[in-house]
Amino acid sequence: MTAPTAAEQPRNAARSGHDTASFIITTQADRGMLADAIQRHHEDHAAWLLSEASTPDGRAFAQAYAEAAAILVADLRELDSPVAPAAATLPDGTPHADPFLAERGWQAQGGLYVRRPAAEPEMEAG
Repeated sequence: MTAPTAAEQPRNAARSGHDTASFIITTQADRGMLADAIQRHHEDHAAWLLSEASTPDGRAFAQAYAEAAAILVADLRELDSPVAPAAATLPDGTPHADPFLAERGWQAQGGLYVRRPAAEPEMEAG
């Protein structure tokens, strides 16, 4: 195996910074740590890394770590945000916010979305 070239070293350090932030944030999120706490931790750690980096490799690692951490925390926040209005906040009988589902009978009921099929026409006796 050959040693990395001078041009490859910062790229390798950047990849390592990204992978390190990704591993730590994924582990923290999987263990139930809130996005706010994860963000505070990584902002502090990234600031320390950036202030202490004294080599091109160190700066590449720190910059990639900081960028990856910011992106991953933003992704966590996006996952935590509701996509549609929560049924729990809607009066019973409110059609689903998605027209496709509303047309098929989905509506709020008791804080959940449930499907209420349209009433079938009654058969005439005779």
